[in-house]
Amino acid sequence: MHPLHSVYLQFCYYGSLIAIHTCICYPWLRPGEEHSLSPAIQTQRQESTEIVAKASRHIIMATQQLQINAASPFWFVVLKAPHCELN
Repeated sequence: MHPLHSVYLQFCYYGSLIAIHTCICYPWLRPGEEHSLSPAIQTQRQESTEIVAKASRHIIMATQQLQINAASPFWFVVLKAPHCELN
C-alpha cells in the first residue's frame, strides 16, 4: 500500500467526523435555539466541538510531513486540509 493510501483513509474517517459534527457545533447552523437550554443539547454541542477540533488536528498533523508536487494525487492537493484550517 502506498503511504498516501493510508492518509486518504485517515482523511475519509476524520472528514466524516467533521461533516457529521459541524452541523451541531457551528452556532449559525443550529436548528432552533428554543432547545438550547437543554443540558443534553449543551453536552452534545460541547462533545461535537471537541470531536471537530480533534479530527481537524489529526488531519493537519498527518499532512505536515507530506509534500505536494506535480505528481501528487488530485484529492490530496485539493482536499489536503482546507476544511481543517477553517475549523
